[in-house]
Amino acid sequence: MSEIAKKYINKAIHIYDRIPDLQRLAIQKSASFGSLSNFSKIIEENTEIINEFKHISDDICQIIDSGNLNTSGISTKFNQIQTVNQRASQVKTKVNETKRFLTNEQVTEYVKLIEDCFNNLTFSSIDKYETKLVNANRQLLDFIDQLKAVNDLASRVKTNIGEIKRLIDKHQNEVAEFEKLIEDYFNNMSFVTLDNYKTELENANKQLLKLLRERIAKYQDCIVIECNHIVGLKVDGTVVAIGKNTESWQNIVAISAGPHHIVGLKADGTVVSVGGGRDTENWRNIIAISAYYHTVGLKADGTVVAVGNNQDGQCETGSWKDIIAISTGNCHTVGLKADGTVVAVGGRVNNYVQCKTGSWKDIISITTGGYLTVGLKADGTVVAVGDNKNGQCNTRNWKDIVAIFTDSWASHTVGLKSDGKVVAVGNNDYGQCKIESWEDIVSISTVGSVWGVTIGLKADGTVVAVGKNERGQCNTSSWRDIVAISADDNLTVGLKANGTVVEAGSKYIYSERYSAKSWRNIGPVPEEQVLKWKQSLQWQKEGLCRHCGGKFSGLFSKKCTVCNKPKDY
Repeated sequence: MSEIAKKYINKAIHIYDRIPDLQRLAIQKSASFGSLSNFSKIIEENTEIINEFKHISDDICQIIDSGNLNTSGISTKFNQIQTVNQRASQVKTKVNETKRFLTNEQVTEYVKLIEDCFNNLTFSSIDKYETKLVNANRQLLDFIDQLKAVNDLASRVKTNIGEIKRLIDKHQNEVAEFEKLIEDYFNNMSFVTLDNYKTELENANKQLLKLLRERIAKYQDCIVIECNHIVGLKVDGTVVAIGKNTESWQNIVAISAGPHHIVGLKADGTVVSVGGGRDTENWRNIIAISAYYHTVGLKADGTVVAVGNNQDGQCETGSWKDIIAISTGNCHTVGLKADGTVVAVGGRVNNYVQCKTGSWKDIISITTGGYLTVGLKADGTVVAVGDNKNGQCNTRNWKDIVAIFTDSWASHTVGLKSDGKVVAVGNNDYGQCKIESWEDIVSISTVGSVWGVTIGLKADGTVVAVGKNERGQCNTSSWRDIVAISADDNLTVGLKANGTVVEAGSKYIYSERYSAKSWRNIGPVPEEQVLKWKQSLQWQKEGLCRHCGGKFSGLFSKKCTVCNKPKDY
């Protein structure tokens, strides 16, 4: 049998190139290599093909001479060869796909490996070539994965540039530098420069996200949901509300709400309120407000006033000085000082050590909710004290944070990183902390306790949401052009750049369903309008025409000597 086999196999002694044709032929003929006669028949019937094969014959002859030729051995070897050739073809394809990104040396190395495999593959060298091809394939796959990731980053940067150009005119020159980077990347990127471009693109995206965060910050408090209220600040300084009557309010520049009342800050530094905690009539020179079961006002001189529920001592802020930011929790009040330290009062009855902030330093931002206090440090780390039964204070390992978020229930805490990614700790019963895949986030809204929702506003104006979705409050995937988000109970609202409102879920106030979809012109009052109001108020104080600052004349019916309008105050 050995001599017969040699007779046929020796016909292939001058084979030259490769084996795939023989493999395909064998497969087409359903040859199982069940016997040497079957194999010999294939060889004899296809002399022209066999003349193109070289190295395989010697290997088979050696196997035959050793007496090890059998059905499984032949089949196994051919299967191995087929696998190796497939790997070589895969590597060749990937080299062609990435050729323009590889160096000449890399291309030459991969091409030489492929040609060497096709030309010199033998039974004895299968394992060697397979190892080399597996490694080459892995290298190319890793590079392709890196390339896809950086391409995705470049595309996001390009999108964010478009958002800034569309929404923030004053940064047009600044983004031109980023546009050049994108163009340069797509035209000149290579395997060697990939890491450099990745670093540059990451830095560019961080700067773009910062600009967008700054841009949407003024919108964030223009729409508020809190327990029994939905409140919206309009661009003309009036306020619309569901749950309380604010129709008479004018010249409002900021709003805040607690479970039972709504507060409005006027351009002249006075404060109006409706509902509980209404003793704000005598407040003056207020520059910021915060409300929960009590109301707190930050004055221009850095002192703080507070009224309302004082069961836990949360209104005892009279001694505070040099305050630059305030925040209210369920039964405590927190103030951020200009030197980066933090003061807190309250928790006298409901004490969860939420006021234990005396050792904090280098704080640049604070947020509170329920019985929780969270502080963002200048180095991007986060400290937290208070109720920790769900692990919502476990922020010690957070880094590179630029904004912190919690809500009135404070059962989970969320941190926004400079690269637009998000971290979260605390109650995760409904998946409200599953935010690891989020990218390019610029703002967050949370709902804790039994509702358990986290909402993320993306740089491109879309919105993502995770958590309990009992009434569809997480169904925000179709939203576009959003500049602010707010959520509570079973309702999520989004403020669009055109001043309209979209909703997901439903809100029942005193057992009646309400909606803000009909609202229009919601948004921050333009700075120039605020300046006009302030100027008008100053003219009134001086007894001048509030419209133009002119003097009045006339004994009984006074009119402005400049604009001829009657005195109307």
